[in-house]
Amino acid sequence: MDAPATTASTALRASFAVAAMLVVFALLLFVPAGRWNWARGWLYVGVVAAYLLVSWWCLARWNPELIEARLRVGPGTKTWDKWWGGLFAPMMAAVFVVAGLDARAGAADFSTAAWWFGLAVFVAGAALLLWPMVVNPFFEKTVRIQ
Repeated sequence: MDAPATTASTALRASFAVAAMLVVFALLLFVPAGRWNWARGWLYVGVVAAYLLVSWWCLARWNPELIEARLRVGPGTKTWDKWWGGLFAPMMAAVFVVAGLDARAGAADFSTAAWWFGLAVFVAGAALLLWPMVVNPFFEKTVRIQ
């Protein structure tokens, strides 16, 4: 039996979440960089956007119920996991801010080969993250007894 299709409400909420995430990522990169004409920054935002779109498509096709589950914190989520999420988000934001500050200072102007290697590592890691989300309907953001 086929999995239920993603509802229009879930699709709209997920689309808004993805768009908001991309705007926040861009702001966290470009405001500290002090410029909007940073080509590698835009390339990174494009790569993240492509990953999010591919993830959305794969989940909508093979595990649509997980989209709704990942848009919220489910009932029964442990308090420690909520705390961890609250600590993890600023740490991830700091990565973008530091990258932007680095671009402003010009401290680490990587070679093209290093950038492509980093992209390959990103794509491999993204695939390793996406595969379990596609095959495991319980791959939520937090730990909880279901």
